[in-house]
Amino acid sequence: MNIKDIQNKGGAKKYFSIFGKSTVANQSREYQFTEEVTKSLIENGFGVIHGGYAGGIMQAVADTAYKTIKENSLPFERNIAVPQTQHDATGWDRVENAFFMEPAKDIYSRLRDVSGHSDIVIVAPLGGDETMLELNIVWHENVLAKYTGDTVVPIIILQTENGTDWKNILETLVAGLDNSTNSLDEIEWVYFASNINEFTDLVEKLN
Repeated sequence: MNIKDIQNKGGAKKYFSIFGKSTVANQSREYQFTEEVTKSLIENGFGVIHGGYAGGIMQAVADTAYKTIKENSLPFERNIAVPQTQHDATGWDRVENAFFMEPAKDIYSRLRDVSGHSDIVIVAPLGGDETMLELNIVWHENVLAKYTGDTVVPIIILQTENGTDWKNILETLVAGLDNSTNSLDEIEWVYFASNINEFTDLVEKLN
């Protein structure tokens, strides 16, 4: 079953993807913020696509989605995990409560599945190099969209006091790269939220 078939079976009005680091303590504000965001979106009719491996942000998303789906008697297919052949082969533990696709053959196929079938992309408060790679894919597709006519996917970046300084990272990249954008302020599809109220207000405006 491909990801579109799973999404159709899940029946969610929209799907969101979320990227983040796999080593985030569950007592941290970053973990809890991710749980709050996931719960809010599932309760408001969304489904989620995530990486599917145990620990950190993926654990927060998968467990919260499962609990919220169960509490609201929603289809299990609203919690989609995208594993990868190499990760399974090297013994990475999967989360227990998600609907798993067939493993992607490589990192590029996996990233396309996680990032390429979503209506909103969320970047967690803590991220690593793979998070940046995932973000770059969506960013590149959004830049191309103005030439191809494809739909731009909103990116919501979660910021916390002790989390990754995403705004500074992105401002540096935008200013330094050879493109037509000189400032992050010129980009209309990137948003920042530092708490659940800001996040829910953004989602309401985007929908």
